[in-house]
Amino acid sequence: MTGAAPIDFSIRDGSLDEMVALYREIAILEGGSLDVERARNWFAQSDRFLVAVHDGKVIGGVSFSTTGFLGKNMPILDFVNVLRPYYRSGIGTTLCVSAISELVEKGFSSIHCTTLSGESHAFVMALPAASRQYLHVEFSPIR
Repeated sequence: MTGAAPIDFSIRDGSLDEMVALYREIAILEGGSLDVERARNWFAQSDRFLVAVHDGKVIGGVSFSTTGFLGKNMPILDFVNVLRPYYRSGIGTTLCVSAISELVEKGFSSIHCTTLSGESHAFVMALPAASRQYLHVEFSPIR
């Protein structure tokens, strides 16, 4: 399923539990470990979740917050991830564009986004210009 093969998926409201479960699955598939309580606390800082669903399974998600970044009236586009078998199928882009569109509809003109790797930074910078224009992107590589 890797590659640009088109797949049928939908975007819907997600939950904290679904985001933690997605993160857990990604950690396991990538051979890492996961502190579930730490992940739950991290996601709990967001107040909105959207998930991508294919054949009844959550295969991607985005968490974001409308409460402001560093005390400013700037929402945060936080965790964006897709299970590796579904990379390059438009799911991550659709999740980001959906979240950005929702925030713009709520009246926000700027959205904070921090990327932690060159790959994620390149992904964000490749978003459609109509969505990317709202992002304040900070690149903070993992050391």
